[in-house]
Amino acid sequence: MSGTPSAEAASLPRHFPFLAGHDPLRMGVAAIDESAWFELDAEYPAQMAEKERLLAARRADVFAIRPAAEAPARELVAAVARWCCETRPAQFARDGDALVCPDRRRVSLATRHPLEAAALLVQEDLCLLQPDAAGTLILVGACLCFPSRWRLAEKLGHPMLDVHGPVPGLNERIGATIDRFLAGLKAGTIYSRTNWSLTTDPQLFQPVALPHGAIAAAEAGERVFYRVERQTLRRLPKSGAVLFGIRVHQHKLAAFTAIPEQRRALAAAVAGLDPRLVAYKSMTGIKDAVIAYLNQPPSA
Repeated sequence: MSGTPSAEAASLPRHFPFLAGHDPLRMGVAAIDESAWFELDAEYPAQMAEKERLLAARRADVFAIRPAAEAPARELVAAVARWCCETRPAQFARDGDALVCPDRRRVSLATRHPLEAAALLVQEDLCLLQPDAAGTLILVGACLCFPSRWRLAEKLGHPMLDVHGPVPGLNERIGATIDRFLAGLKAGTIYSRTNWSLTTDPQLFQPVALPHGAIAAAEAGERVFYRVERQTLRRLPKSGAVLFGIRVHQHKLAAFTAIPEQRRALAAAVAGLDPRLVAYKSMTGIKDAVIAYLNQPPSA
C-alpha cells in the first residue's frame, strides 16, 4: 500500500469549494447534521491500511499528543466510537472493548492510545485543539497521516495563527475571524468547510511542498490531482477541546471530463488564483497546462 489513490481516483469528485468563488481564503463554514460528521466511502479499506502503515513505520511524523490532552482524547474516542455504532450500525460492531470496522479490522479502545484508536475508526485525520489559560486554542495532539504541506512536529503546541502562518495572506485576511469563530464554537454543533489544491504528487501523505515540474496540457488529466480537504470542527462538551477533522479526497483531473460545468468553473478558479498562492502551492509549473486542459472540449 503506497498511499496513492485507487478506486476513488476513478470516481467523481464530490466537493467543489471553488464554486463558491475564486477566493480560497474564505471561511465558508456551514453547520452540518451529526450523521455527516465523518465521511465513509469505498476508499475506507485503502486509507485505513495506509494509516496503519504510517503509524507503524513513521509514528513520530504522524502522531503526537501533549500530556494535558489525554482527557480530551478519551472523550474524543468515546464520541467517535458512539458515532460509528449509532450512525453506521451495519458497518461497525462492538466486540468487548473493541470495535470491528467495515474492513474487518478490530480496533481496541483499551490498548490503543485513545486518539490513535479514534483515528483508526474513521478516514479523517484528527487534531485536538485545547484552550490555554487565556482561552487561545492550541494544537495539543493529532493523528495526522494525510497532511497537505505541513509537519505535525512543527505545529504542535502552537495556536491557529501560527499553524496558518505560512499561507500567504490568510492571517491578514481571516486570521482574526477564525479565532473569533473558534472561541464562540458551542458544544452540540458541528461545522464543516472545504478547501482545494492541485498536485502532481499521488501520495496521501504530503507533509512538505514538492515542486511540480512543467507538464504539457495533454498530460494534465492523468498527472495532476484535484485534492480537497473537507474539514470539520466540533467542541467536546466536557473538556472544552475542539476536534478539527480533516478528510482528504484526491482525484485525477481527468475525472472532471464527466462534469463539464465544474470543469469550466475549476479552470476559471485556477486562472483567478492569487500569484502568491500559486507559488506557495508550487503550482507555477503546472498552472497554464491545467487551465489549457480544462478548457479543452472533453473529447479533446
